[in-house]
Amino acid sequence: MADPWCWGGKPTGSGVSPATLEPNVGPPATQRLEGVQPEEELMSSLGQMLARIEEMGRVQAEENRLTRTTQKHLLIEAEGER
Repeated sequence: MADPWCWGGKPTGSGVSPATLEPNVGPPATQRLEGVQPEEELMSSLGQMLARIEEMGRVQAEENRLTRTTQKHLLIEAEGER
């Protein structure tokens, strides 16, 4: 199996020089990462998504109720025609 730390049979690093940190690396809460929303915005977005999901559940429940009611009426009609 090939050594993951070698490229073409040669080591990829000297093992002597320190690692270079990315510019956005630092202690937690000291830097704002690009594209990350503040907590208030995130919670607001999550609240909106939850409200939509709950509304979809209510709509689905009403559609199911109407379907069952229609099926019962159709069954009653079919039995009456016999």
